[in-house]
Amino acid sequence: MADNKIKIVGICGSHRHEQNTWYALKSCLEQIKTLGIPVETELIDISRMRIEDCKGCHVCFTRAGNGSFCPVIHDDMEQIYPKLLEADGIIAASPVHWWSCTSKLRRFIERTNAFCGSGNTEYAGALYNKVGGVIAIAYDVHGGTEVAASHMATWMLSQNMIVVGTQSAHIGGTAASNLGVPTAGPDSIKFDCHGMRSVYEVGKRVAETAYIMKLGRANLPEITPPTELLRDCRNGK
Repeated sequence: MADNKIKIVGICGSHRHEQNTWYALKSCLEQIKTLGIPVETELIDISRMRIEDCKGCHVCFTRAGNGSFCPVIHDDMEQIYPKLLEADGIIAASPVHWWSCTSKLRRFIERTNAFCGSGNTEYAGALYNKVGGVIAIAYDVHGGTEVAASHMATWMLSQNMIVVGTQSAHIGGTAASNLGVPTAGPDSIKFDCHGMRSVYEVGKRVAETAYIMKLGRANLPEITPPTELLRDCRNGK
C-alpha cells in the first residue's frame, strides 16, 4: 500500500499571506486526508516567495536539465519545480483579480515553461498525465470565479494534465468571501457553504483520480509519451 501513496501539491497564488484563498486551499488539502486514500499533501504559499517574470527566451526548451529548470533566472521557483515533479496531483488556487488569477500566480504559471511539451529536454512534458484541479475565490458571488478558474485550468490542459471538475461548480472550486458577513477576517470564506463544498469536491476528485491513475499506470505496458514521439520526429525517426 505504501508504494501506492500519492502526493497532492497545492499552490496558493494569493498576494496576501494566510487569507481566504489560503484558508480554502488548506481546508481542501485537509479534507483529502479523510478520504481513506494513502496520500501526502503539501501547501506551497507563494505570497512571500520571489518569483520573477518569465523572459520568454525559451532557453529552458534546450538547456534545462540535471536539476536546472530555468538556466536564466535563479529565484524561489527552484524550490517549487522539484515538488511539481514529485506530485501526482496539483491544485492551483487564486483570488480573482480582474476576472483572472493573480499576477503572482500568473508568473508561476509562465515559469513552468520548462515543462512544456515543445521543449527538447528531460523535463519536457513532465506534467503529462498529472491530475489538476483549480480553486478561485472572489469577493462577491458574481465576481468572476468561473473565468479565473478557466484560466488556471487552461494552463493545466496546455501542460497535458488531466483536469477534473466538480458537481457543485463544474469547472472547479469557486467561492465568495462576502455573503453578508464581515469580511475582515482571513477565513470569512467559510460562510459560503455551497462554495466550500465545491472546494472540498476539487480535493476529492483530484485525489481519487490521481490514485486511480497511479494504480492504473502500474498495470499498463510502457507507453511512449507524446514528447518522445515529437523528439523522434524532429530527429527524422
